[in-house]
Amino acid sequence: MSGDGNHTVDYWSVDVAGNVGGVSTVAFKIDATAPLTQASVSGPAGTNGWYLGAVQVTLAGADSLSGVQTTNYKIDGGTLKTYSVPFSITGNGAHVVTFWSVDKATNTEATNSLAVNVDANLPGVTANVSPSSAAKSSNPVTVTVSGHATDNTSGVPMSGNVTFNVVDEYGVAQPSGPVVLQSNGNYSFTLTLPATKNVGDNNHVYTVFVRGTDRAGNSSTASDTLKIN
Repeated sequence: MSGDGNHTVDYWSVDVAGNVGGVSTVAFKIDATAPLTQASVSGPAGTNGWYLGAVQVTLAGADSLSGVQTTNYKIDGGTLKTYSVPFSITGNGAHVVTFWSVDKATNTEATNSLAVNVDANLPGVTANVSPSSAAKSSNPVTVTVSGHATDNTSGVPMSGNVTFNVVDEYGVAQPSGPVVLQSNGNYSFTLTLPATKNVGDNNHVYTVFVRGTDRAGNSSTASDTLKIN
């Protein structure tokens, strides 16, 4: 006999004289199919498949024949655990959950894998304006803005995720735009700004903001100033 499910066999004997024995029945079950386990995750979703904090993992094993005996899992190849309730993954970095179920007929499911990437940290962003001050002049002043935007977990792309903007207290010049990083996360660019100052003011302040966003969607902003004396 073959084929998953419940089966019955009726059987009897007939002797040479033609006497027919009573009918007997034997029942049995066949389960040759492994269970199936599905995983679901919930948590603060970021971008590019990253989560911004603790991720809860739920496993659901199913077997329509003999039923699920146990569902097992490992986190990052660690200790084998028997699943009973949802569990959390909290550490920053890329994690892999492997999981499978065993049914009551001892059929073992092939191992499944689930990638869980967590980055709860803000990127490190710095900004420095040089020179930090300049004398009032009819000629504009050129400054160099330098610093870095780095992230040790999901990383900051070299382009597209770092921008700058200038806030001018006079509203004379407020440029903005993208910042391109070097392979080590450093950057450097120049700005040309009017070296003007209103009569009676101690100085004219420009504030340069640099904002960096990592691949997970975490953002940080750094700033520095230029003062026209």
